[in-house]
Amino acid sequence: MSDLLHLREIDEVLSGRGRQYEENAFAQSEGKRLFSAYNCAGCHSQGGGGMGVPLMDQKWIYGAKIENIVQTIREGRPNGMPS
Repeated sequence: MSDLLHLREIDEVLSGRGRQYEENAFAQSEGKRLFSAYNCAGCHSQGGGGMGVPLMDQKWIYGAKIENIVQTIREGRPNGMPS
């Protein structure tokens, strides 16, 4: 992936719908709680990956927009990501 495309994807994550959660302490706290409650760490460790893909790197297979992330969590993905 080119650096330009990578920067564009990061900008999309930090803009639009995702921006309202960036500095919202309650939303971040709730995200951490749900990450633990749904045992996401079982596959993704603490974001660095394991059996599942890392969540702290710059590679987002299904897109980095908030809508893509929500869809992945809600519907799952083939080859291992349960819904």
